[in-house]
Amino acid sequence: MKRFETLSQIKYTGIIAVVGAETADKAIKVVEALVAGGIKGIELTFTVPQADQVISQLAAKYAQTDVVIGAGTVLEPVTARLAINDGAQFLVSPLFDEGTAKMANLYQVPYLAGAFTITEIKTALEAGVDIVKMFLGAEASPSMVKAVMAPMPQLSIMPSGGVSLDNME
Repeated sequence: MKRFETLSQIKYTGIIAVVGAETADKAIKVVEALVAGGIKGIELTFTVPQADQVISQLAAKYAQTDVVIGAGTVLEPVTARLAINDGAQFLVSPLFDEGTAKMANLYQVPYLAGAFTITEIKTALEAGVDIVKMFLGAEASPSMVKAVMAPMPQLSIMPSGGVSLDNME
């Protein structure tokens, strides 16, 4: 049930802000500013130093709110398990990894895996990926998304990478 609730929260937020920073303190300040500005979906990348500790702090701080905290740049199962133990409510990766999918499924944590081709998308869906992260989003035109959705209308897709205010529409 928690997995479904988290997926609903992700859908409700409309935007997942991807946060990367040179220091843990800066990452926390960026997240606080985003939340103060009304952003409720946060993906903290594992490129941030001490990312696991930052996720733990953010998960505790926003536990009783409508802010959803996820871990990004999750490339393999070890990082997935670390993020889950530290309170990440969802996992995001620029690629699909079967071991990460299994870990996410085991703990019923949504997994948003990167894929670009129809074959990559099919493989991810078969492994239980909840939302396909179309990476690189800036390269995926609306017509490409529409073309992919035609044979896979059940697909939940999220463009990512290179998405900005200028091309968000």
